[in-house]
Amino acid sequence: MTRTLSLAHLTVLDTTPPELVSVAAAAGFRTIGIRLTATPSVGVPPYDCMSDGPMLRETLARLADTGVSVLDTEFLRFEPDQPVGIPEGFLEASARLGAKNVLVMSAEPDEDRTLERFCDLCDRAARYGLQVCLEFAIYTGVRTIAHAAHVVARSKRTNASVLIDALHFSRSGGLPAHVAAVDPALLRYAQLCNA
Repeated sequence: MTRTLSLAHLTVLDTTPPELVSVAAAAGFRTIGIRLTATPSVGVPPYDCMSDGPMLRETLARLADTGVSVLDTEFLRFEPDQPVGIPEGFLEASARLGAKNVLVMSAEPDEDRTLERFCDLCDRAARYGLQVCLEFAIYTGVRTIAHAAHVVARSKRTNASVLIDALHFSRSGGLPAHVAAVDPALLRYAQLCNA
């Protein structure tokens, strides 16, 4: 079985999306994950890849020139004090970039509120043919793989899945048996992190 390795934007976070495409192509990666907005204080001037501006257009051009594709876009986070969890243009830009998945974490302490927001995101993403991957971490409202699988199962959305990041999995006390307990249909891919 062939495994595809994708270059996550976090690996070279000091690049803009167009630069990321070029770096990935030069390193032999055929697919990438893109952060659609700059993370503050990483040495990159603020950018917006969600509106139809120069950043998005240049990213699309480099994708076309290199043949690199987009595995996922990030980063969505449900915050209790922010009712809008999906920035305007995020799903549209993800679809234009040809992304297959969008990543989300939830800081909502209430599971029912997380579920409500997650279902809304899945429904909206489905209109663009996008899968939604719920990432868990011990410092969020969805702390373990079991909890993430529970939320995804409760959502009853066909485009919902669980995302395992090796770092967060380890920090949550995750064991191989915990992965084996999850329906394999809920696991689309994983993130490897050596931090």
